[in-house]
Amino acid sequence: MSYSTPSTYNERKGEDKMKKFIALVLAMLLCAALLTGCGSTGTSSTASTQAADAIHKIGVIFYGKDDDLGQCVYAEINHAAEVIGVEVEWALGDYDTESQLTSVENLISAGCEGIMFMPIEDASAQKVGQACEESGVYFAICFRDILDADIKSYVESCEYYVGSCWEDDKGAAEELVAVLAEDGRSVFGLEKLNPSIALAVRNTGFENGAEAVGAEIVAEYEVPNDGNSQTHINGITNFLNLYPDMDGILMTTSSQGAAESIVNTVKQNTAVGDVKLVMFDLYDGIAEDFEEGWVAAASAGNSPDALFVFLMLFNSVDGTPLSEDFINLSQKQVIITSAEECEDYEKYIDNPDYQIYSDEIIKSLVGKYNPDVTLEDYTELMDAFSLEWVKENAN
Repeated sequence: MSYSTPSTYNERKGEDKMKKFIALVLAMLLCAALLTGCGSTGTSSTASTQAADAIHKIGVIFYGKDDDLGQCVYAEINHAAEVIGVEVEWALGDYDTESQLTSVENLISAGCEGIMFMPIEDASAQKVGQACEESGVYFAICFRDILDADIKSYVESCEYYVGSCWEDDKGAAEELVAVLAEDGRSVFGLEKLNPSIALAVRNTGFENGAEAVGAEIVAEYEVPNDGNSQTHINGITNFLNLYPDMDGILMTTSSQGAAESIVNTVKQNTAVGDVKLVMFDLYDGIAEDFEEGWVAAASAGNSPDALFVFLMLFNSVDGTPLSEDFINLSQKQVIITSAEECEDYEKYIDNPDYQIYSDEIIKSLVGKYNPDVTLEDYTELMDAFSLEWVKENAN
């Protein structure tokens, strides 16, 4: 004969009560299910509701989130994901093709249905495209166009390729040259990018811009791949020593300390106003250099690229693609010409805590919320992008 201790007895008594309670709940649920079934035509409505409410997962491969652009892109994508109801898986810090390919494979394994990325080089676009195509995962490119004709043709032939968005660097470079020309300047030196990289269209834009205004590019040097500041210092010093008539310098990039090296070299070797600079991207202290007269103009404002790519990728993943074919979009850049505009830019655009596009606008670009959305809605919004527009409409 076995005996139960008081605690064991109480536990069993409690278990009996719990079993009765569970049985009662199950009976009630069964009745409810039967009543619902009598008034429905089947299970398809339940399945479609589940599909509509399902949270998709999109992977984002980006170089990082520590600099100004990275912080803004990270904030914009995360905010948009929260607004439209999609999970984002980030892969940050990839600076070469193999790292990007590894990230793609990891994101696919993690269940991502779409992947957006900024190719380090054209080869990255091809390898990422192959991996996504083999796995049936949609993919899209931000901030870059593909220059290699064969790779571009392959990527654009992929069934799961949604498209790309990049800045109108060529047009922006032409605008920067025009600013110098309006200031009466016509003899330029060019800080030139390696012709093999996607951003090299800035070289072409500067060259075309100079030709259009009757100016001359009398000297150039190539931006170092390793960011060596001495290359910039030597290049600018040679400009100023060999071409005393030079009155403008065209800068294809300000990153990796290039702006600081170039501006400081000009300051040390010329008087204010002798030589003025135009450039892509901003740097710490540029507002003061605008005020003092060293800088004539700067092109910036490209963080919306990633947002538009993210939204059009989501549309494809969610079954509401903007086009049956791939999409190529070009984002207008902001041209800054004063310290005041520079400060406004830093407040309204180059600020991860300040959303450029409202929740309403974001939802209007997604078929899930706006079945009538078209590609033209995207292009109209992108064409309207300016510092003035952002100041009036941003959150």
